Amino acid sequence: MLSWIKHSTFIRKTHRKAFNVNARFINFVAMHAGRAKTSVKEEHKNRPLVVVTVAFNHVGLIEKQIELLRQNLTDEGFLHVVADNSPDKNCRRQIEQLCQEQHVVYVSVPPIIERCCWHRVFYGGISHGGALNWLYYHYLRELSPKRLALLDHDAFPLAPTSLCQSLGQRPFYGVKRIMEHGWYLWPGWCLFSFDFLLKHQPDFLPIYVSDSYLDAGGNNFFRLFQSFSPMKTEFPMVKTHRIKKTKGLTRHDEIYHGDCIQIIEGKWVHIINGSNCAHIPGKEKVVQKLLNNLDRLQPYTS
Repeated sequence: MLSWIKHSTFIRKTHRKAFNVNARFINFVAMHAGRAKTSVKEEHKNRPLVVVTVAFNHVGLIEKQIELLRQNLTDEGFLHVVADNSPDKNCRRQIEQLCQEQHVVYVSVPPIIERCCWHRVFYGGISHGGALNWLYYHYLRELSPKRLALLDHDAFPLAPTSLCQSLGQRPFYGVKRIMEHGWYLWPGWCLFSFDFLLKHQPDFLPIYVSDSYLDAGGNNFFRLFQSFSPMKTEFPMVKTHRIKKTKGLTRHDEIYHGDCIQIIEGKWVHIINGSNCAHIPGKEKVVQKLLNNLDRLQPYTS
């Protein structure tokens, strides 16, 4: 038994080291994947707020988010950028067409980043983090906004709200992820002063720190957050609600990814696992039903 435990521990340590090597490789790929095909327009530079959404294989989520941002985000002059990290070519075409029709900035993330992520061996947010690294260093720095907001494609404002007011004069603000050996902001709902990012060179890739897994955005513990105490940092209120009980879901992670939503600041809803990367049976139908009935989630925000 003792030898099996030692063997199992060795496998886990080896996997963690290999994961971090792969993450560094993805960062190398992102840094050398070339400039964005979408040129930066002069009228898009130096905006008070740029809102970035990383799209992934779901045009319906992007369509609803565009609609609700325009309806409820009160920040004047904000620029919405959709960075498309979809591996499905048909989804990419649909999302690009939607953005053109809605006059939203569309940026195609180089597909090689997603292709190099080796998902059969390494789970987690490597693809998301690599896409954000590429976007930041090849596109966003040239935009040079005053503030930057990063949203997941399944996060929606259900009531009038201001991201600029949420950030205030802070260097950063967002949904926290606190682990034993580090903490970071989830890059699905977080805000930054762009000057703060320029000074600290962010890295949105995940990382293992000892036995703690810091998912997408985790490497920013070392780049951005290590000198800040999470006990002295303000974070938005987040409440998780189980809104249905799907038969057959028993493990905590299955229930979380299959049946739950999150309410952020009392005004935003996050449909957890909107693109069903967790492969929960029937999740696609659940997401579509939620998109068709987001107004019914209002009671959860009160």
